[in-house]
Amino acid sequence: MTDFNPSAVARGIGKVVREPTTIPASMYRFTQDVTTFLPYVEMVDNDRHFDSFLDRIIVDEERVSIFTRVKNTT
Repeated sequence: MTDFNPSAVARGIGKVVREPTTIPASMYRFTQDVTTFLPYVEMVDNDRHFDSFLDRIIVDEERVSIFTRVKNTT
């Protein structure tokens, strides 16, 4: 998850990314690549895997809360 809030970038909460970032069109079925030149804070690492379903993400000025639901194995 990325946070483009200028306040979060200025405070350096998390990993601040200042170089251009490109999302390949094929990743989300876009018609063309999307590039942002805005600085942002990487709040959640994209390499994180959950053993349950991602249910909800709540973000405020200070925190990111991630809620999951247990997968039914029956």
